[in-house]
Amino acid sequence: MLRLQAVHEIRVMRTQIMPGLAQRTGPQGKVIAVDIQQKMLDLVAREVKQHDLHNVELVLGEERDPHLPEKSLDLVLIAYAYHEFSQPEDIMAAVRWSLKPGGRVVLLEYSLESAYTPVPGLHKMRLEDIRSEIEPMGFAVDRILHFLPNQHCVIFVAWPREK
Repeated sequence: MLRLQAVHEIRVMRTQIMPGLAQRTGPQGKVIAVDIQQKMLDLVAREVKQHDLHNVELVLGEERDPHLPEKSLDLVLIAYAYHEFSQPEDIMAAVRWSLKPGGRVVLLEYSLESAYTPVPGLHKMRLEDIRSEIEPMGFAVDRILHFLPNQHCVIFVAWPREK
């Protein structure tokens, strides 16, 4: 079983994802929840309190800098947010810098290819576009999961860093 020690969620959303991540990391692990909007962090803070989670750290990021610690994260979850990044190269460089060796990035986005998704077109991406944007930033596809009917779930690993 995978034991996560440090997990980061960019652009937190009021979802069931946060409690599950926090519980999965356990009391010795940590979940870092980042958003550039304080009001979103306030919503998550209420959820953290409601679920009595003690291993969640809330961080107010910036459009170019999510304020991640260097080489310390096992997993970065970017859920339905990549398409919103105004500076994706800067954010993904920070993500890459933050990953431990062997760390993963899990990207969830609504599928533009699907006939029906519950969001407008600006909030959807084609799998081809996800890959063509993220792979040149120093990432490789580890696997593509097909368990969600209207979403893409892509797991990336960082290419080895230059010495």
